[in-house]
Amino acid sequence: YNVLVDQFCDTECARPEPLPEHTPPAPLLLTCPEAPSVRPKPLPAQTPPHLASSHARSTHAESTAHPSPAPTHCPTPPQTLSGARLYVCAPQQLEQGLGRTSTVVSTPRALAHQVHLHTNGTCNVQPHEGDADPRPPRLTSGPLQGTATPSGSASSTGWPLSAGSCRGTLPASCASGWALKTLFAEGESPQGGGGGRKGGAARLLVEAMPSPSPFEGRHREAARRGAPAGVRVCSYNVLVDQFCDTEWPRKNLYGHCDPKWLSVEYRMALVGRELQGYSAGILCLQEVEGRVYKELLQPQLRRMGMESWYSPKGDSATWGSCVCWDAASFRCVERTLVKYGDREEWARSSEVASVISKDPHLADALLQGQQMGQIVTLDHAGTGRTVIAANTHLFGNPDAPHARVLQMYMLLARVESVRDSCRAALPTGAAEPGCIVCGDLNSCPGSGTETLAVGGRIAAHHPEWAEGASFRNLASRSEREADFFSKLNQEEVAATRRAFAHLAGGDEEAGIEGGVLQQVFETCGGEGQAAASCLCKFEESHPQGTTVGYAAFYSLFKDLKQSLYQTDPAAFSTVFSDMCRCMLSMEPSPAPAPPPEGGAELSHTLGLQSACDSVEVTFCAGGKCDCVDVILYDGGFQKAAPFPFFSKEEVSREGGLPTQGFPSDHTSLVCDLLW
Repeated sequence: YNVLVDQFCDTECARPEPLPEHTPPAPLLLTCPEAPSVRPKPLPAQTPPHLASSHARSTHAESTAHPSPAPTHCPTPPQTLSGARLYVCAPQQLEQGLGRTSTVVSTPRALAHQVHLHTNGTCNVQPHEGDADPRPPRLTSGPLQGTATPSGSASSTGWPLSAGSCRGTLPASCASGWALKTLFAEGESPQGGGGGRKGGAARLLVEAMPSPSPFEGRHREAARRGAPAGVRVCSYNVLVDQFCDTEWPRKNLYGHCDPKWLSVEYRMALVGRELQGYSAGILCLQEVEGRVYKELLQPQLRRMGMESWYSPKGDSATWGSCVCWDAASFRCVERTLVKYGDREEWARSSEVASVISKDPHLADALLQGQQMGQIVTLDHAGTGRTVIAANTHLFGNPDAPHARVLQMYMLLARVESVRDSCRAALPTGAAEPGCIVCGDLNSCPGSGTETLAVGGRIAAHHPEWAEGASFRNLASRSEREADFFSKLNQEEVAATRRAFAHLAGGDEEAGIEGGVLQQVFETCGGEGQAAASCLCKFEESHPQGTTVGYAAFYSLFKDLKQSLYQTDPAAFSTVFSDMCRCMLSMEPSPAPAPPPEGGAELSHTLGLQSACDSVEVTFCAGGKCDCVDVILYDGGFQKAAPFPFFSKEEVSREGGLPTQGFPSDHTSLVCDLLW
């Protein structure tokens, strides 16, 4: 701890007039001076206080290896900066620095500049004498501290950054709330030569993050609570860049959001700022891009004192999941990766293997999706207790709820196996291992996935097995995007179940007379040809007098929405509502159930319960707001104390997520699990 000697701050230069508390910061172009300047000159009077302090240190001491930290408020930086460009160097050219990439600085006169890279969260770009001949960058390991020069001034001042690297540059966020973005100029190469990456010329634009942040209330709660008598857990889908960096999602899911707030550099700066304020002992992150993990998240996690394990979805996948733990509190003793698309994993359960063998579309989806679950076994340093934490992201297609049920079962079966092994190794009288399951389940409360996870069992006749029977895996991304809005939503699925249950006389395992549907379609099908076409197709596979099960009933209305959506997207809502009212007003007409179409009874003994059962919404985009993320825990913990949740009104105020203040289309869940 450098406690700051008084002589460095007891001068007039070091103590200018204080700025207002919430001065809105202006955009700032971060570059190097036109001409080299080895030693800084006196600062102009308008220089922000913390920059003046840094300058005072450099004039009173020979060494500036420990730059001053940023203040707690956001000062107004110089409005304009002079001079040169920042050039990106190819990763293979660099052997030192943060990650495998860095930034090389050159003036228009090809004067080389030295970039010091250290691990304490700052960088320093210093010009030095050099000839006009292009030379390789001189890099040393050291603090990462930016350099800003006011226009018209030859002085150079340090600008503290909490840095990571991305796209070959050093985007980051200051402790005071600044984000660093990178803009690439095509057709230029570093130092006029061919040694850098194409279009590698870059400039860094500093913009202020939102203040107040939507997470400040949670951060105050974390500070008020202090360290829990247990473990603080956070689960967060941070939104992979490829999902918001193409035309279709930007138009259909994130059209409400200014494109600059979708920048991965900006969003990850917000994510890092949010996570740091929670002081969690265990972090479970989903949709983490490998490049972002290596260049942005991993360095920040290390500065937070956390170890992490990143797993891509498959051998060729560019993103996956990451589970992290506080290195001072936990020691990782075992890691288990559960690959849901691995045939050997299917073979561990005869029920899973049987269901998949009957449905080639389901098998293809699991193989191509390559979703997986992570399980870490942690020893708690303070108590000697064992904590088993699982992190997962389940299949996202709404038409495949049965796939999510199977994936959840495969994960829970492995958690159960790890728990039993830990139990067997515990000495007599030791505390039970505590199990935690986190992640994005892509399933809402009341779903089959939640029924299995929290209820401990799912029946072979659960409606989601039947709803998944009509699933068809679409291989191409364009097909999936075109099909996205033509699927039955959560409310429509619930209405379909209610209508069938009424017609079947309340018997979950019964069927209905097929003639009932003909009557409904003729009465309420509307004037268009879509309903008649769907009914005709249905009658071809279900002749008069055939008993109809829920799988066929559900498939009929699913096909109706897809047909109507192609011609008149708004028509289905009216037609479907009329049909549901008609069916609920009819007399029940149960019939013997047809043979079941897939499904199996699955169960586990973990005894999980939700730590956040009162949360209203965790996802909001594309006109949909759902609660799909969870933190589950077992009897190894006595109590759950969740952090405040964000309301539906808060997350949908600007049309959905992300926004300037929320970096993902999901919100995080944070909870203290107490021994």
